[in-house]
Amino acid sequence: MSSKGAEIARRYRERLDADPDRRRKYLEKRGTNGKKTERLERRRVSMSLVRERRGQKKEMERGKKSRQSQRQGQCFATVRDTTRLPAAPENQPEPGLSRQQRLGASAREKVEEETERSD
Repeated sequence: MSSKGAEIARRYRERLDADPDRRRKYLEKRGTNGKKTERLERRRVSMSLVRERRGQKKEMERGKKSRQSQRQGQCFATVRDTTRLPAAPENQPEPGLSRQQRLGASAREKVEEETERSD
């Protein structure tokens, strides 16, 4: 039991097979030479072009972002470099003392000040 549409399609195909002129005309109108692969290949090529274009857009976006960040001075490399710069003069440690020694000295000074006040 085939559907009415399938029956009509089968009859139409038989008619096309019987008359080569009609078949050629039909294929020209459809825009192919009866080769489905050719149509698929065309679509595959166009899709690869679309993908390539997308990739180029992403690359451009990436470039734009890095240029913006460089303009603002927020480029990752420059941020990393600033951490290696020496500290400002007021923040530099006194020569010859480690951080712990400095803290200990300041604590001792505070204690001495308090003992002087209590005297």
